[in-house]
Amino acid sequence: MKTGMRRLVLLAGMLALSGCIIAQSPSSQVISMDVGDSQTFVVEVFPPGLGVTWYIHDNLNNPVGTGYSFTFTPTTDDLGVNAITARNALLESVSWEVYVVGD
Repeated sequence: MKTGMRRLVLLAGMLALSGCIIAQSPSSQVISMDVGDSQTFVVEVFPPGLGVTWYIHDNLNNPVGTGYSFTFTPTTDDLGVNAITARNALLESVSWEVYVVGD
């Protein structure tokens, strides 16, 4: 009975992690940047190979990149608050608030 319960718990854990974003960088979800600086955002997904698409301001009609990382280099057009979002193929997402300031 104990072995069956362990298997059930293990299976439930595997299903819970199916299609998950399991790590992100930077770890802080609120970031300040100057115009012209660059920041690379990275996600790790499970299972490996699950697609990731990147968006600014959750504009789903205009993806800005694909893959496990995205580098944001703001211009003066980006002054203020920008939402950088990574969304996996199963629609789970993680976002960062990026405050862009100018000189």
